[in-house]
Amino acid sequence: MIVLTVISGLYLGAVIMEVVSVTTGEKRKMNLLLSLAVLLIPALSPLLMDIKVLQGYFILRLILLILSIFSKFIAYSIIFRRVKLNILYICLMSLITSQMYATLLSCFLSADHVLDMAAMVTEGTVLLVILLIIKKRGFETVIQQELKIINKYQYVMVMVLAYIINIYVWASLSGEHRRIAEILLLPTMIGFTVVLISVIRTTASASKQKMVSELLGDQIEKQTEYYDNIKQIYSEFRSFRHDFKNHLLCIRSLLAENETEKAEEYISDIEGVLEREKQDFDTGNIIVDSLLSDKKAKALRSGTRIDFTGFVPTMGLSNVDACIIFSNAIDNAIEACEKDQSGQEKVISIKSDFKKGYYFLTISNPVFESVNFKGRNQLVTSKENKTLHGLGVPNIIRAVHKYEGTVDISAEENRFVLEIVMHLKKEQ
Repeated sequence: MIVLTVISGLYLGAVIMEVVSVTTGEKRKMNLLLSLAVLLIPALSPLLMDIKVLQGYFILRLILLILSIFSKFIAYSIIFRRVKLNILYICLMSLITSQMYATLLSCFLSADHVLDMAAMVTEGTVLLVILLIIKKRGFETVIQQELKIINKYQYVMVMVLAYIINIYVWASLSGEHRRIAEILLLPTMIGFTVVLISVIRTTASASKQKMVSELLGDQIEKQTEYYDNIKQIYSEFRSFRHDFKNHLLCIRSLLAENETEKAEEYISDIEGVLEREKQDFDTGNIIVDSLLSDKKAKALRSGTRIDFTGFVPTMGLSNVDACIIFSNAIDNAIEACEKDQSGQEKVISIKSDFKKGYYFLTISNPVFESVNFKGRNQLVTSKENKTLHGLGVPNIIRAVHKYEGTVDISAEENRFVLEIVMHLKKEQ
């Protein structure tokens, strides 16, 4: 029976070792046989409690019990060569779940050694089935990322609640301890509710952060495209500058031969090339030029024209913030114009100005449905995914606030107006 108990403990220890690997992402630093040899220590440690000589020594038995509890943690730390709180948490939770299985199985088994062995085998088998499902579905990375979101205090709360539930189950199954179960019923329900609310809040926060990250990732991707367009413009400019001297030599040669008409034709050809390469917008900021050119093509598909007047500074305004402000504002304006199916031309008006260190930007567009506000500058989106699509204006506001700026949003006479004022400093 003792041998079977040790084998059961070794089996459970091996399964928990795989649980540690899957949930923490750690790789074993030892081969399987050597790892099993190390796991023999925690598998044998509970047997020390049954030595008759130690029955009368409470302190010594308490020390052995503590060592028995932490022997698994020490063993796993040696196997993975890492001392991590996650490993300690898994070991402590295994102790609780083992007691739960033992409590439930006590209804069918009475002998202590048989009960302990059955509890370890049952727990190991349940964990093994769960591990097989996780590996078959390829959920290892997902679980590791999700567990990183959980705060340390939530681990502690879950562990404390598990202990309370364990005592509650034990008292419920024991006729002479039902009073304890009645006392623990309310704390168990309260603890479960608190843990559930805490986990839901953490999950909701992580979900929103993920959506924000995806939105910012999309904006960075767009900005990269704008940089690529600018790189192409510079490349074409360098190419033209390289050929410019040759063009001058050709024109001089034609003029020297009194070939005036041919010289004029040559100049006209050069002007045609320059006209084809001319940008749609000339704001003074290459990033914004490229961005507006990109948005123009998108706007035209819904019969919308983008009109720009003014100047966009480059000093004091980071390219990232310029991209966030213009891309979010214009995307919103285009989406508003897309709601009109009349076929009439729509105009998105952009007015930009820079005076005495202050940058003024006004973007207005027609609207074809009611615009609702739930607070100052807080729009109520009409889209189904309200969490994700409600981030455009807040992102603009966050970017503007970096420059001690203000944002004012209004919707009057079927026209949406976004007004921005920013204080630009040269060192920014």
